[in-house]
Parts: sequence; C-alpha cells; structure tokens
Amino acid sequence: MALVMDKVNVGISGIQHFPVDRLVRVGYYELHETIGKGNFAVVKLATHTVTRTKVAIKIIDKTKLDEDNLKKIFREIQILTKLRHAHVIRLYQVMETEKMIYLVTEYASGGEIFDHLVTNGKIVEK
Repeated sequence: MALVMDKVNVGISGIQHFPVDRLVRVGYYELHETIGKGNFAVVKLATHTVTRTKVAIKIIDKTKLDEDNLKKIFREIQILTKLRHAHVIRLYQVMETEKMIYLVTEYASGGEIFDHLVTNGKIVEK
C-alpha cells in the first residue's frame, strides 16, 4: 500500500464529523474498537472497505493541541513517511480536516511494546 497524504475536502471525503467514539467510517476505512488512547488521540482498529486489510487509525483532535504539539505531530508524520524498517510500523495514509488528523498505519496485532515489556520483562537478543 503506497503512502497517500490528503488535505480532505469534507464534502467528498467520506469522513464524517462526529465525536470519535461515534465515528463509523473514515475515507475507505470502517472503524472498529478502540485499541489505544492518549491525551490528544484515539487509535482505532479499522478495515479497508475494498481490500479488507486491517489497519490502525490514529485519530488526532487538532482542537486539543497547542502550536508546539501540532508541530510535533507534523514532524512525526514527516519522519514516518521516510522510515522503512521491518520492525517499525508503516504509515500508509494521512488525512487531514479542519479539526482532525487521521494517520492510517500498519496494524500490529501483538499490541504495544511497552505493554509487552511490563508483562514479560526485557527482550533478549537472538
């Protein structure tokens, strides 16, 4: 899947403007359960409506970000667009509206590495 960056026109985008917990679709993605949550963002499991590929979508509320945090988000996007490594989640698509940013990424079914470290301790090199 190639990276696509969209400045989304709300009228034709397929992005519905509801509270994050009520969103059911973003672009070509059907949203499912919440798999992560932070101060400014929610991560939802989603499925591409055509390919049926499972992805994670980080939904960032720009209205809750100050200028400094907004710059950090755009820096994260810049870095992720250039990063290609087997052990790093891949960024597939970025969609942006007036109030929200949607980062469509590869879905890692194993969960977060932090949770793994807390549960299992250090990871041993092979």
